[in-house]
Amino acid sequence: GVAMLWAEQGSYAVHGFADAVGREAVAGLITGPVHQQLLADGCAHVLGPVAIDLEGDKATARGHSVVLRWTGQAFEVHRVSANRWLLERGAGGWQVARRENALLQGDAAARALLRN
Repeated sequence: GVAMLWAEQGSYAVHGFADAVGREAVAGLITGPVHQQLLADGCAHVLGPVAIDLEGDKATARGHSVVLRWTGQAFEVHRVSANRWLLERGAGGWQVARRENALLQGDAAARALLRN
């Protein structure tokens, strides 16, 4: 179901990990061992707030995401990232054309995702 949020040839780039192109590849990230282990451990993925630039049938959304992971004792912050979403509106509504995600580790790549 998550992959259906993406356009047929949409992509999801997680800097340093994967660049999935197409719904099948995006679905593979969700059903793959890294994401499935997070789910098995217990996790929460929190996004927002986002800044949105809207131009007709295209939009860019920028914001942060945090993944919290259960350790057996408490939740710990597992990942804090910058995100840029490129969205397109078609006959079926809005879909993701591209999502880029990079860890906020002080490098320029993550900061660039948050700029206009």
